Amino acid sequence: LRPCQFNEDCNMGTYCFKGGSSADPCSDSTVGVCMTIPEGCPPGVFDEQCMCDGTTVLSPCAAAQQTQNVRVAGVCPRPCSVTEDCSDGFYCHFDVGMCGGAGTCVALGLPCEFGQVGAVCGCDGTTYASRCSAASAGQPLASQVACATTTTTSTTVSTTTTTT
Repeated sequence: LRPCQFNEDCNMGTYCFKGGSSADPCSDSTVGVCMTIPEGCPPGVFDEQCMCDGTTVLSPCAAAQQTQNVRVAGVCPRPCSVTEDCSDGFYCHFDVGMCGGAGTCVALGLPCEFGQVGAVCGCDGTTYASRCSAASAGQPLASQVACATTTTTSTTVSTTTTTT
């Protein structure tokens, strides 16, 4: 396999693959190997990957088709300063205690599981029953304890029993 640092170092129909080592696959100084660009990807493979250019593709194969290396597995983080900067179903998340500034769009919380408790204070000044409840409401945390003066919100867990 031919060593490379850039796609231009490779022959037509190949690209510079820099994965498979502990080195940063997005660094110009990382040495990779020329690999064949796949003509097609297996159908039904959904393993989202964040490419070095900051875009998300459905699989490592899709990244290779675009002659890109994968920075990390999963969806690329999207920067935000307010929730309106994010797509539907996402909110602008900040480090605990930071209710503004530079954040990252993250998916609204999934339904909370029974037993997740521990009151937290959302950046909206509301006390939530848990971190999960705040995330479900799209609220970053002002603190990991209940708000001093507040409205309390909880997530209800319901169960259905079917008898046959």
